[in-house]
Amino acid sequence: TLSPVDDTFIERWRPDVPLGNREKMKIDSMDGLPTKIIMMKFYVGQTLQQLNEEYGGAGDVSLISAKLRLFPITNTTFGGWVQQMKTDWEEETAIWNDYLEGGKNGNENEHLLPYNNEKDVMGEFGKVLAEEWVEVDLTDGLIGIIENANNGVGVGVGVGDGAGAGAGA
Repeated sequence: TLSPVDDTFIERWRPDVPLGNREKMKIDSMDGLPTKIIMMKFYVGQTLQQLNEEYGGAGDVSLISAKLRLFPITNTTFGGWVQQMKTDWEEETAIWNDYLEGGKNGNENEHLLPYNNEKDVMGEFGKVLAEEWVEVDLTDGLIGIIENANNGVGVGVGVGDGAGAGAGA
C-alpha cells in the first residue's frame, strides 16, 4: 500500500483558499464542468527504485498492480474519473486559480484540471455508495508513466455530470 505524499482538493467557489488541511476531500460539478477536484501525489517511481536498491539492485521489482481506493461520504451515480496531473503543487498551498486550464504560466495548451478527455482518463469510478470503499484500476496508466521515467505521479479526480461525492483523506 502506497499512501499519497500530498492530498487536497480545490474548489471553484473558493478559488484562492488552500483546502489541504481539511479532513475530507470533495469532488463535484455543475453544468458538466468540475467545481471541486481531488488532487493526490504519489512517488511511485521513487518507491520502486528504493525497493530495487533494497533487494540488491537487480532491477527485478516492478509495478504489477495499482488501484486507487477512496471512501465516499455520499452516494452518487458517477464517482468521477481519474487522470494524471502535474506534481508541482503542495497540499498546504494548492488553490483553484493555480490549476485552471493553462495554469500558472498561462500555457493555453496545457490542461491542469481533470477535464474528461477520453485519451487522458486513467480510470473511472461508476456508481458509488456512501461509506463503502470503491477502487479503480490504474495499473496500465501508471506503468506507462513509469516507463517514461516520471518518478512523481499526480492524479486528479474530477466529475463532470452534475454528480458529486467526497472521500475521507
